[in-house]
Amino acid sequence: MISILFNGKVANKPTTNIVFKQEKKNRECEDKLIFKDEVYQIVGAAMEGSNNLGCGFLEAVYQEALEIEFHNGNIPFEAQKRIAIT
Repeated sequence: MISILFNGKVANKPTTNIVFKQEKKNRECEDKLIFKDEVYQIVGAAMEGSNNLGCGFLEAVYQEALEIEFHNGNIPFEAQKRIAIT
């Protein structure tokens, strides 16, 4: 059971319904992914680097960790690539 606050009133919702709805939404999103395997590799690398470090570091530390994870996972990338803004 999870309690959610709506306009000052508490509404109790069973967590199983919320989890089921989220799982259904996730499945629908998975069907729409164009580069499904690539997305999973990139998100997995990001989560791995973040989980290894924990919280509290500056963005540059997480960027370097992501670069290391991309390198270890043979995911091609260019760090800090400049783009033209017109």
